[in-house]
Amino acid sequence: CSRATCCGAARPSVRGAARQAPRAQPRINPVLNGYGCGRPRSMEQNPVAVFLRQTGLSQYTEALLREGFDDMEILQEIQEEHLKVIRMLPGHILKLQKRLRDLQPVATEKPRQVPLVTSPAPAVTRTATIVPGGQAINTASPVPALTGTTTTAVLSDSTIDTVQKSWLVVKEKLGIAAVSEMMYKNLFKIAPQTKKPFPLTVRQRYYDWRSGEVEDENNFENSSTLRNLFSKIVGALGSAVAGLQNVNKLVPELHALGMRHINYNMKEEYFAFFGQALVLSLRDGLGHMLTAEMEQAWISVYNFIAATMVSGLKAAKAQEAKCKLQVVSPQQEPQLPVAQRARSQDVGTRVTRPPAAPLHAKAAVVPSGQSIDAVQKSWLVVKELGIHTVGEILYKHLFKIAPETKKLFPLSVRQRYYDWRSGVVEDENDFENSPALRNLFAKVVSAVGSAVAGLQNINKLVAELNALGMRHINYNMQEEYFAYGGQALVLTLRD
Repeated sequence: CSRATCCGAARPSVRGAARQAPRAQPRINPVLNGYGCGRPRSMEQNPVAVFLRQTGLSQYTEALLREGFDDMEILQEIQEEHLKVIRMLPGHILKLQKRLRDLQPVATEKPRQVPLVTSPAPAVTRTATIVPGGQAINTASPVPALTGTTTTAVLSDSTIDTVQKSWLVVKEKLGIAAVSEMMYKNLFKIAPQTKKPFPLTVRQRYYDWRSGEVEDENNFENSSTLRNLFSKIVGALGSAVAGLQNVNKLVPELHALGMRHINYNMKEEYFAFFGQALVLSLRDGLGHMLTAEMEQAWISVYNFIAATMVSGLKAAKAQEAKCKLQVVSPQQEPQLPVAQRARSQDVGTRVTRPPAAPLHAKAAVVPSGQSIDAVQKSWLVVKELGIHTVGEILYKHLFKIAPETKKLFPLSVRQRYYDWRSGVVEDENDFENSPALRNLFAKVVSAVGSAVAGLQNINKLVAELNALGMRHINYNMQEEYFAYGGQALVLTLRD
């Protein structure tokens, strides 16, 4: 070994190493001295264990050593996904990441070059905000206006650290649902025209039909579906904030997310209004806790996120315009779905299906109490398999039974269920291994489970299922597809 303190030489204690450490290197942690190679004789002497004790995170020592992070050099390369595997709390993740950065030699902070969104749009002002406890604070300062004009700016490590820490406060103090409600209300006050991307047909996709609430098409002030929809938006914002540690990975994800917004009738200038609504929501929610430094950090981070997504939206629009210019050859006729080709050729025989119980969408028969009890008990067993696992088996059986049902799930639909944090690219023609379909059918299975749970009150359930069926007119659903879904469900239960 090339290190004087290892193997042959006596190892100094942690305290001894701290006394011997020169003051000129205050950021070099003493736990790194004397433990370069070989294993310590006990877990307590392990440099990782010592470091975690000094950091106040000793509860994760055993889990990290078990996962192979038994050396400080290896620990400094740890990624956030590794920490999530051992179920480290978000605040503890930030704490560990900061302490690991402190181990690096002192150097001039290199800010990261990112796009900034600026705008000459008029500012929005507020007069006062009531914070918890009833104290009014002055918020008359203008809200910065943001739109899709890009320029160059920087995101420093201190900016990222400020936003990530304050995001934890937002989640714990306010909750995503509360922030989302404040955000959409502020948004519609700032720019009423932004209501256009949220017609009733869009909002109904986020309707919790178990609640029994009636969604008013013209009521944007108190809308449970908008609250659910904006919860996803705020959640995506939080994911982007968490991903700021790896900008190179985050940028393509945000670019792809921006491209998908072409399906949502999103306009570039709307991103500016969302930014203003975010700042107002932070002011409303955090009150005096939102310092000027913290607000500016959020503005900088939002500028980065918005500019990256706007670039993706522009790319998608350019691609769409290019496709519209392409001339379709007259020799190419559109391929009809299997069911339509069969009808056009007057084929009287149905395609052979895998053996499953014949199910038809005819008049409903109230199930007996014995049937309800059997289904509800077996549903508990099904849930133990995992909703996503059952959903994957279900859609694979459905597409084998009736390939024509694939047309219900084009890429534009599947992308709504795409987890852009995963980094997996969704293949338009791959219906066999689709993360988006897995997420989509997990919701389908969950809806089946909710219906099973509601079988104790048939009168209420029938009304809810009737409303759910009416909404399927927006999904290009055909009546015969319900029978295929039933066959696929039986085969899935068998598997």
